[in-house]
Amino acid sequence: MEDERHFILHCTFLDDDRTKLWHSINAACSQSAHHTLRYGQPLIIDAFGWSEDERFALLMGGMLPCIVAAKVERKVRVVIMAALKMWMEKRSEHFPVAARSVWSKNKYVVDLHTALLTPIRAHSIDH
Repeated sequence: MEDERHFILHCTFLDDDRTKLWHSINAACSQSAHHTLRYGQPLIIDAFGWSEDERFALLMGGMLPCIVAAKVERKVRVVIMAALKMWMEKRSEHFPVAARSVWSKNKYVVDLHTALLTPIRAHSIDH
């Protein structure tokens, strides 16, 4: 059974899209005026080098210290939200049954059409 983590980080259906996302995040970070003014050079970020946990946390709404320090959180968040929206739409077009809400180990119900995460109680989804 596929869960959000697998879909977002490992699903081969999104390999090219994930690569584009990491490149886009690198580009957004390199545009940090704050970093350039402070250090006299653009910020070099390698999203490809982040751990799986760091990538998942970022895509699920967290933020990494290097992005916060560069003051590009908004740019990165816009890039991520656009990618997630496209991924969910792409998934629902190609896998209509899989596009329904799913119960995950993370105790979240994910509406895959809108990429909104809504925390729910830890008890059974049937209640």
